[in-house]
Amino acid sequence: MILMRVTEMKSCPEHLQTIVVLEDVSGQRKLAIAVEPTESRRLGQEVRHPGGRHPIYELVDAVLQACQTTPTRVTLEYVPGAGLAGRLFVFGPAGEVPIPCYVSDAVALAMRNTIPVYVSANAFSDFPPVAAAPPEDGREVARWLARLNPSDFSDVASDRPAAE
Repeated sequence: MILMRVTEMKSCPEHLQTIVVLEDVSGQRKLAIAVEPTESRRLGQEVRHPGGRHPIYELVDAVLQACQTTPTRVTLEYVPGAGLAGRLFVFGPAGEVPIPCYVSDAVALAMRNTIPVYVSANAFSDFPPVAAAPPEDGREVARWLARLNPSDFSDVASDRPAAE
């Protein structure tokens, strides 16, 4: 497992998703995670108002406290064919126990409880090979190029000489 930290969170208005960027502590590896719209709201609310603004995280805190457990770490593991799977590890009377959760909730809980985030090494390497794109028909590209004019690439107003 590779120790990571959250370095960036950006909103994608076109897809209504949040992009979370994790980076390893050496700065050599980055992992971008797209968070679904419903999860994005919850994660965004928690990050903007740390320490108890979203009711689901308050519930999780209360359950953990009632069970006499303490969050210890979060792991994100790549599962072939399924993507990333999140787990919150807690330590209590029964020892350390993993609790499956959404990746976004794992990140939010790690930030909320200031616990480390680990990512499996296979998240950076275990992907099926991508098939090469079929070659384009060169004749179609040549026809397109033949129809182009220099004016297709300019802003008419900015191409005019300045008034003297």
